[in-house]
Amino acid sequence: MSKIRDTQITSLENQVYVQDTYLGQRYGVARQTIWRWVQSKNFPAPKKFSPGCSRWYLPDVEAWEKSRPGGG
Repeated sequence: MSKIRDTQITSLENQVYVQDTYLGQRYGVARQTIWRWVQSKNFPAPKKFSPGCSRWYLPDVEAWEKSRPGGG
C-alpha cells in the first residue's frame, strides 16, 4: 500500500476534505475513475474551492461507502 501524502487530506474547521488521488488509493482505482463515477452520478460530487482545486468531503464519501451493497 502506498503512503498517503499530507497534501491529499485537507482539514478546514474540523471538516476533512480529500483529493482524487487519495480516493483512487482508497478504492484501488485511477483518479480518472473517480471523476467518471462523479459524472455518472454514482459517487458524491466534490466541492470546488478554486479553479483546479476540488476536494471531497470525507463524511460524504463514507456515507456513500455505507450505502453500497456490503458497505456496512
